[in-house]
Amino acid sequence: MSGRELSVIVPVFNEVLNVGPLVTALEDALKGVDWEVIFVDDNSPDGTAQKLHEMAQQDPRVRLIVRVADRGLAKSAIQGMLSGNGDVLVVMDGDGQHGPEIIHQLLQPITDGTADVSTASRRLADETISSSLSRRRVTLSKFGNLLCRLVLRRKLSDPLTGFFAIDRKRFMQLADKLGDPGFKILLDVLSADRTLRVQEIPFQFGSRAQGQSKLDLFVAWQLLMFLASRMTAGLIPSRFISFAAVGLSGVAVHLVLLMLFLSATMPFPVAQALSATGAASSNFAFNNLLTFRDQRLKGWAIIPGLIKFLLVSSAGLFANVAMATWTLNHFTDYVILAALVGIAMDTVWKYVISSRLVW
Repeated sequence: MSGRELSVIVPVFNEVLNVGPLVTALEDALKGVDWEVIFVDDNSPDGTAQKLHEMAQQDPRVRLIVRVADRGLAKSAIQGMLSGNGDVLVVMDGDGQHGPEIIHQLLQPITDGTADVSTASRRLADETISSSLSRRRVTLSKFGNLLCRLVLRRKLSDPLTGFFAIDRKRFMQLADKLGDPGFKILLDVLSADRTLRVQEIPFQFGSRAQGQSKLDLFVAWQLLMFLASRMTAGLIPSRFISFAAVGLSGVAVHLVLLMLFLSATMPFPVAQALSATGAASSNFAFNNLLTFRDQRLKGWAIIPGLIKFLLVSSAGLFANVAMATWTLNHFTDYVILAALVGIAMDTVWKYVISSRLVW
């Protein structure tokens, strides 16, 4: 088997109990199809890669890619798709919620030339989905899909599905436009090429077979940042937008701390310095949790990371003042403009340097 008809891409993390049953399900669902399955593992600590390695030795249709750096769901999917041999690429989850039996239906509109992308759309309005998704996830998915439709300007029922098929030639044409650190590769694909012909196929979203879901409220934040980036036609990266939004929250933290310290009769210079340090520490925590979640620091690594971020923030203050002073010298009557230019310089400095030195 060469897998030249179909490549199934399955990004996985801590799915050691689910990968075996998935391959068995693929065998049952894809009889008569020349297929391969590419598991892209984000260096799972539970032995997923070792399990897949053993399976690949027994079955040449099973392939394994292990990623130890620059990890993330969308990036894993992209790498797997770039490695696929099939004329059609299918992306699906490895937790049992995406049933392989619908793959034949996903293939049909692509092989007969009526669509470039076919998606397995969840029946979010169906009450039976509550057994597979929590009420919170259903609500978030409905709201997210509404926002996606507005940004994409497409009447799609579920552009946030993680289960879809795409013609390999069309994917290769737009692959270099992808790579945003988002979690939904389909959304990235559809926003990268608005001319793609899409056909939706309803399917019954299943329950997770084993393990725990990796989706949380962070996903909603990631989606909002991605959509905000797409509203700028992708000119401003979603990660930078997240970094700037966290910076705004730091302003509020700074002011609250300043008022508290001053109310305790602390001298202003001391209160200002402590407030600035507290705000920078808050920014570090939220950026580690949200902006750089796929590269977040853990354990003892947080301490040197925080120290580096505080040093970067201190240097950014000098860049802020220098740029604001230059602007004011050239545009004497525009104090607010000078201040905003300084803040922008500070933000860009901290983002660029933090991306390289901290995360």
